[in-house]
Amino acid sequence: MKRFYVIVSIAFLLISVGCSNKNEPEAPTISIKSDSEYVNTFKDLNLGVVLDFYFYLPNADKRW
Repeated sequence: MKRFYVIVSIAFLLISVGCSNKNEPEAPTISIKSDSEYVNTFKDLNLGVVLDFYFYLPNADKRW
């Protein structure tokens, strides 16, 4: 009987995880923009090193 509950629980967990449809991550993410114009301009003018990032913060206007 205990084995039955374990199998049903695992099946329910797999079905609930498999049916979730998320297109965008809910967690905030930061990633580097590759081949950015800002980086190229700083490199061409020998102004130093600049890093350009893509910042994703879901519902940023509703977080205050």
